[in-house]
Amino acid sequence: MMTTPLTATTVFQASSSAQIISLLRTITQPADIVLAPGNYGMLNLQNINPAAPVRIRSADANRRAVFTDMVIRDSSRLRFEAIEVRHILQPGEGNTTAGAVVRGGRDIHFVSCTFTGSVNNDPNDDGLMLRFMRTTGGLVMNSSFREARMALLIDDVSAFTFASNRVSVAREGLNLTGVRGVVIDANHFSDIRPNLALGDHSDAIQVYAGAIPMASRHITVSNNAMKLTSHQAQGFFVRNETGDPAFNHSDITVINNLYFGTMRSAFSLANVDRGLIARNTAVSSPDVVHEPGILARNSTGITIERNIAPHFLNIASTPTMRNNVDLADVRNPGGASPAAQFVGNIGISLTRVEDFNVRSGSQSAGLGAGFTPVRNIGSVPLAEVDARYRERLTELSRLSRL
Repeated sequence: MMTTPLTATTVFQASSSAQIISLLRTITQPADIVLAPGNYGMLNLQNINPAAPVRIRSADANRRAVFTDMVIRDSSRLRFEAIEVRHILQPGEGNTTAGAVVRGGRDIHFVSCTFTGSVNNDPNDDGLMLRFMRTTGGLVMNSSFREARMALLIDDVSAFTFASNRVSVAREGLNLTGVRGVVIDANHFSDIRPNLALGDHSDAIQVYAGAIPMASRHITVSNNAMKLTSHQAQGFFVRNETGDPAFNHSDITVINNLYFGTMRSAFSLANVDRGLIARNTAVSSPDVVHEPGILARNSTGITIERNIAPHFLNIASTPTMRNNVDLADVRNPGGASPAAQFVGNIGISLTRVEDFNVRSGSQSAGLGAGFTPVRNIGSVPLAEVDARYRERLTELSRLSRL
């Protein structure tokens, strides 16, 4: 596990994918490979394992090196920074085709990168943006994903962090299967657009068992803002769709997140052993279809505390419930007034994350309930990127021991 930040001692220049590969096969010390602006086409890295960490970055973040495809297989100790992966589906490619694939290896990081599809404001003609498979120590930070069938798929992965990223105009946000030791922190999700005609069941974040069933464990979802108005998308949804308890998920923590949207499953744990749902806020947007709620289903060892939501629903589960605020809705018109709980006007679609700060003197404030916005939701200021990156490396080291 790469636990120390990159300290570049040598700087190399490159203007093609072939030059990048050639350099990576010869570098023996910490280094930067600085990329001239331009289209690099496909980058195919196989068994690239430098003796020291290497950063591959655009020379000018405003004129980025652009890759149409990226395959990184059985490689390690690579940090991509301020590059763009722009993958437009080609004839014969299905919507599960990924623009960038990381398979095998360890310590592959994307920092301040951009992942885009067709850029026509329609995610239905796009594929996957990024996929991690059977890797350890992956990191995606301060990056953006726009126009995707799915922004990120990670399967059979351990020690992984997805932090301070923005996801928008996607049919699906993040999908996880068979993961161990994952942190999803301080991300901003918006404009998740299910294709209802195709039966999409879209979520900002979903954990499931997968085609080759695998249970997931030790997942923390924290400090995220999910502003999912205008479309029928859910927040954080966990399930074991196989029906076999051997693939139940475990040790799931959902803490200090915001869901502002239209659907019932704002934060839902199904088929989970040991879980915590705490200090989250779920509020209906003006175009609500189903009042959002916090759900526990067929799960054991669940604690639900200090949350704000109009619905709390437990099915075949008996979680520990304490200090939650049940908001008024059509089912419970005598519940707590939503408008009285928050500092901003939450009755409009164009809310700010800061509007959901809990109002002093409210019932929620008295119970210490609800979401509190943190710094760096969806992005990190340029001057802080290296410091935040070092913190995330320390986090990955901890996750690798779970």
